[in-house]
Amino acid sequence: MLFNSFEFILFSIGFLAIYFSTSDRIKPFILQLAYHMGFKEVALIGCDHNFAQSGPAKKTVVSGEKDASHFVPYYFAGGVKWQLPDLLQSEVSYSMARDIYEGSGRKAYNCTDGGKLEIFDRMALIEFVARK
Repeated sequence: MLFNSFEFILFSIGFLAIYFSTSDRIKPFILQLAYHMGFKEVALIGCDHNFAQSGPAKKTVVSGEKDASHFVPYYFAGGVKWQLPDLLQSEVSYSMARDIYEGSGRKAYNCTDGGKLEIFDRMALIEFVARK
């Protein structure tokens, strides 16, 4: 297990201590779960790591009529309150996951078409699936 300066678990390879924080994105949690389940390779899809709205991390904002920051325009739409992402913390979590995967002879690939997440090696999803 790895700990940050506040002694919170950031990535756990054991199931009973999986780190999950509502302040982070869900993908680092899913990467831990896949690790625990024994996956040797993981394909991330839909990780554009880019938001239309910008501002301080975790700032509460009110959505407009349509949501330009998510994969569907009604995800957070119509005046819903939501917090701006902490992209730096997400990158720390992704980097830690990448390092743990690779240190264990495993690999996570970013199979997103486009996007700005460059922590993981890129691979087209069709290529990832075809290799199996």
